[in-house]
Order: sequence, then structure tokens, then C-alpha cells
Amino acid sequence: MATLDFALPSTRGQRPTAFEMTRNFGIALARLVAEDPAVHKLTVEVHHHD
Repeated sequence: MATLDFALPSTRGQRPTAFEMTRNFGIALARLVAEDPAVHKLTVEVHHHD
């Protein structure tokens, strides 16, 4: 979660490898989750899996 700080331009330090790709994936997934109830359900199940 600390890598989220790197989304802010004022954060100093070296960004993790593939930061932009990971950020872009997260943005795309968030948009898809907002549009598709089945994807939303699946992501909730993955995040709350035992």
C-alpha cells in the first residue's frame, strides 16, 4: 500500500519497477468493477478469500 504514495508527484524516492503499468491496471480494473457487477462480485470474493 505504501506504493500508492508514489501516485502523488510530490513523493520523493525511486518508484517501484513497473509502477506505471501497475497503476494503469488498477485504474482500468476500478473502471471495470464500477461497470460490471459480475467483475465486482469476483473481486470482492478474491479480496475476502480465506
